[in-house]
Amino acid sequence: MNKLKIAALSLTILAIVIIMCSLPAHDTASELKLGDSAASSGIVVVDGSDYYTYNINEDNEAVLIQYTGASSKVTVPSAIDLDERHRVTAIGSGAFADNKTVKSIVLESSSITLGDYAFTNCQSLESIVFKGTVDSMGQKVFNMCTSLKSISISTNGTISIGMGAFSNCKSLETVKIIGRIDSIGVGAFSNCSSLKNLMLPENVREIGDAAFSYCSSLREFNISGLEIIGNSAFKDCTEIKSIGENSFYGCFTEAADPCIRIPASTQEQLVKSYLLKSPAKIHLVIPDGVMTVAESAFEGVRSL
Repeated sequence: MNKLKIAALSLTILAIVIIMCSLPAHDTASELKLGDSAASSGIVVVDGSDYYTYNINEDNEAVLIQYTGASSKVTVPSAIDLDERHRVTAIGSGAFADNKTVKSIVLESSSITLGDYAFTNCQSLESIVFKGTVDSMGQKVFNMCTSLKSISISTNGTISIGMGAFSNCKSLETVKIIGRIDSIGVGAFSNCSSLKNLMLPENVREIGDAAFSYCSSLREFNISGLEIIGNSAFKDCTEIKSIGENSFYGCFTEAADPCIRIPASTQEQLVKSYLLKSPAKIHLVIPDGVMTVAESAFEGVRSL
């Protein structure tokens, strides 16, 4: 009797082994359910019908390198295991690129890095929520996200907005960035034709070429501390009505020979006090619509 039981048990184990060996292998790596413990790079986490592929870097942090699924709402967790041994710290290059179904994304990490092209051409994406701060932002992160309407970001330290980061986001109306920005890259907001509300820190050092070109709905900006404004930075921003106080304060040196052309769209715009306070030689073109020049607007200008 004992021998029969042992034989039956052996056959059962053999059958299980045969079944396991016959299952198709995954090309990427091991497959985990949310909450299981990850142990190596190339992790595929399955959440219903959605697949999240992660790499584990040398700091034992998880980097999302690819999302595959058809959900309209996606949440990227702060960690891929319950004990949080592998925290999600980055969205890798092209991780969501060209996805046609995702409408909203929530990033639960306390701090996150956004790689190049991370969400590019996600044409259905309407909103993205950051539960924490952004460490850095690559180039063309949200390029061609034509349904994205607003975005709010808090920075972790000083970051730069990469080249073309929000270019061609034609539905984007509101951008709010809290923290510190060193530079706004070439074409960062180019062709954001619906952009009306732009709230940036007042410590931006550089605005790159064509950074806000063809933002035909943009009506005002107020930033100080600028050192460099690139070519065509505000080209065809035909609705600009207000240039904030101190926007060009201290930008020009004795060696500079700049020409400032105030847009014709600034109807009845006051040229603010100290707007151009500088010892440099200035060439200034003011449109006919400007009605008032504020007190001390040109204080300290050596020649005009």
